[in-house]
Amino acid sequence: MRWPVVLATCAAATVAVAQPLAPQDAVVVVAEHHAIQRELALADLAQHGSERVAELGRHLGRDLGFADDQVATFAHMRGVSLDTPPDAWDRAAADRLQRLARLDGVAFDREVLAAIDGDLGRHLDWLDSLAHERRDGQLMTLLATMKPTLARYQGQAAWLQRRFRPAT
Repeated sequence: MRWPVVLATCAAATVAVAQPLAPQDAVVVVAEHHAIQRELALADLAQHGSERVAELGRHLGRDLGFADDQVATFAHMRGVSLDTPPDAWDRAAADRLQRLARLDGVAFDREVLAAIDGDLGRHLDWLDSLAHERRDGQLMTLLATMKPTLARYQGQAAWLQRRFRPAT
């Protein structure tokens, strides 16, 4: 599923105004980019799982790539540099990816799905928390368009994860 193209309206408004983002909004754009990059890495890793997990990874990767392109375009239009060093979340995610890459079979599928479910859940919670703050309208519109797709993939990961639980 593709997000509605919000950037066309954002681009038209930005070309006319060319107003840079406030520093607190620029931080949100960079954090969103980093969150998507971490989730893309999980989606790439998921493609090494069983058929259904690999399919989820392919679809998630495609849609997250599209979302990251939108974030990068928005950042460029509003003068925000995404070239920032990895943060503590990025380092922790890299460590987790290395641990997950050592697993195989059902254990791999189960752990990768749990990681996708957890990451997307935290991402959605963070996006929800931003709704209670005063933010740039175009930024909030861009972030809001991502939520339904993130929620759908979180639900798919949770559903698949239940299928890989050991029988009791």
